[in-house]
Amino acid sequence: MRAKHPQIDPRLLAIDHLTTEAQNPASLELDRLTPLEIAYLMNEEDGRVASAVLEAVPEVAIAIERIASAFRSGGRLIYVGAGTSGRLGVLDAAECPPTFGTPPEMVVGVIAGGYGALVRAVEGAEDRPEDAARDLDALQLSSRDVVCGIATSGRTPYVVAALQHARSRGCFTIGIACNQDAALRDECDLPIVAVVGPEVLSGSTRLKAGTATKLILNMLTTGAMVRIGKTYGNLMVDLKATNLKLRLRSIRIVSQLLDIDRDRAEQLLESCDWEVKTALVAGKRGCSPQEARHLLQQAGGHVRLALGEGSQHHRRLPAGSRLVAGIDGGGSKTRAILGAVLPDGTVQVLATASCEGCNPNLYGPAAAARTIVRAVCEAARQVGAELPLELLYCCVAGAGAERQRTSLARILARTRLARATTIATDADAVFASARLNTGLCIIAGTGSFAEARYSDGSRAVAGGWGWAVGDSGSAADLGRMALKRTCRRLETGAPLTELDRRLLQTLEVEETEARAGLRQALYAGGRDATVRTLASVARAITEAAEEGDDEARSLLAAAAEQLADLVQPLAARFGNDQWHLIVSGGLFQHSSALRQLFVQALNDRHLRNFVLVNVDDPTRGAFDLAVEQLRRNLSLKKDAEHDT
Repeated sequence: MRAKHPQIDPRLLAIDHLTTEAQNPASLELDRLTPLEIAYLMNEEDGRVASAVLEAVPEVAIAIERIASAFRSGGRLIYVGAGTSGRLGVLDAAECPPTFGTPPEMVVGVIAGGYGALVRAVEGAEDRPEDAARDLDALQLSSRDVVCGIATSGRTPYVVAALQHARSRGCFTIGIACNQDAALRDECDLPIVAVVGPEVLSGSTRLKAGTATKLILNMLTTGAMVRIGKTYGNLMVDLKATNLKLRLRSIRIVSQLLDIDRDRAEQLLESCDWEVKTALVAGKRGCSPQEARHLLQQAGGHVRLALGEGSQHHRRLPAGSRLVAGIDGGGSKTRAILGAVLPDGTVQVLATASCEGCNPNLYGPAAAARTIVRAVCEAARQVGAELPLELLYCCVAGAGAERQRTSLARILARTRLARATTIATDADAVFASARLNTGLCIIAGTGSFAEARYSDGSRAVAGGWGWAVGDSGSAADLGRMALKRTCRRLETGAPLTELDRRLLQTLEVEETEARAGLRQALYAGGRDATVRTLASVARAITEAAEEGDDEARSLLAAAAEQLADLVQPLAARFGNDQWHLIVSGGLFQHSSALRQLFVQALNDRHLRNFVLVNVDDPTRGAFDLAVEQLRRNLSLKKDAEHDT
């Protein structure tokens, strides 16, 4: 029987489904292995940790900048954890003063059960959420502080309560977990999740989960310290020379960077009160220690800036430039364009990036937001662009409902990825790319959707019901139609067609095990994966049709008829006037045959008075909307300042 914890949220007590609690198939016979086999097995499992952490790197990057910003304003980084997680937080905090010369109160570790829990487990400490507020209040929390809750399970009551309390005090909150459905996702501003999979020793999260946590903590404090000028290159130049080893290290750094002998370096350091930064600036600039300290103060403590070197690795933009990004997000792919609006009003595109889909109806708003963060961070990484952006404009499939837009905007706002965020639909990006305000657009990608915009300002839509009851003529629907034929032939024993074999090959299913293999390919990853899998075979169908396969072409013809059905009622309102028909989405772009069949299906319905416009990539439209929105915001700000 489960123990009763009346003061704990019941959702935090369910752990059976957690990845970190599952049995690892590779270690089911762990107690039968030799020491060498155990070591090899654990090393192999540990090798998976880095790739799991890699998935969370964009969120880590945002966290680094938030922590650095807190340090600059006099705030602190406060780690909160229980058990192994708490010990790792305390360890990382304790290593900052000797490494970076920081005061002990700048990075603080709080562990459930108090510091005695560092060396001996305190029974039930993690299950006392009421202790969290008391422990944090003892630190006199400020809204300038960043509180980072660490819980590999993602649901430790003490840590979840700490995050809730910190947010109530106005702190920026970060949550680190190793389970995808971590409860702390909803209790913090920025979740960082590295899913490392089941442990070699089931439930022992001091293993892979602990390693992943340590890697993330290393990045957080090292990255933040670099951002506030604690290093010059990869050298620790803000260390305190409090013992012989650190004095020798200081001498070596100054000698190396100034290219002087060690005796001269020691003399310079003595004249600068053993301040390595001051000695470096004084030596390179040929100025007094007082002047060097003044230059460092003006440069915010950055040696490179005090020396007038700037940042040679980042793309330089004129002062006053504002970074913006446009996002086109669908069910299978998310694309980002990052650019800058320069002070003279001109626009520069800096980078593009793409990753998996971000439709909130398929993945949920939280997962959709994480994908958008990844896409923007990848574009920013390419050119060394600084976050946060001035403005982020996201045109996302599945964001037609106000509830979805509000939820997605709220989550993105909490990450501080941009100072302002706008959520719109994928149709907005398509119309913007076509540079049209009226007309009819039809999008056929993973899903399908049509929208008409009329001269009187009204709009009408068709489709967009999602995979369960709609998406007619989409890539997922096309894949479903084709695989239903394949399954029927497998059931009846009819010979498989060339297209059947092509589809099985695409899904990596052996023909001899087609029934079991198809079920595994379609359903093993859950509902969202099923939709993506169905859409993934559409490319094989369009390629076969282009090569003359009659069955593939008949499937495309059926899809074209369904897409024409979406357009017909919307087009009726244009009457005899000429109108623009914009086609977009991956399915249209990958198949000229589908476009031809679609136009023919419209003609058969006596719809001919349109001008066909093809938009192969709506991302530029989303970016243009971002630029336009920024200019409006700046204009409104200027008007407000003028009125004041």
